[in-house]
Amino acid sequence: MPVGTRRGVVVLVEDSHDAGCGREECGQYANFVAVLHLDGTTGEYFHLERGSAQVRVGELVRRGQWLARSGNTGFSTAPHLHFGVYRTDRERRTESLAARFETRAGTVNQPRSGAQYLNRAD
Repeated sequence: MPVGTRRGVVVLVEDSHDAGCGREECGQYANFVAVLHLDGTTGEYFHLERGSAQVRVGELVRRGQWLARSGNTGFSTAPHLHFGVYRTDRERRTESLAARFETRAGTVNQPRSGAQYLNRAD
């Protein structure tokens, strides 16, 4: 995929929950934003803070646009952002895709478990 093509359309937003806990049944209380990218993949952002969504379903968004604040909703015991990029194949199976992050320290191709990264300073 060419650089800079992460535009897409917001297809799902849940922004009303305020609960989070370490039990799987709390997963139903996660706030999230899902974006359908122009290449057919989706970007999904979970555990967002209640009332922080800055986008609405149907809105065209661009790379780097602020969508919402990270939070502690759903199946979560500490504030964080759960992010994933997914593709659905012809048999309707979902595949998780590798993502690259631009940080202050440079490009991260394989994030390390437990590591912390700072946003790229623009």
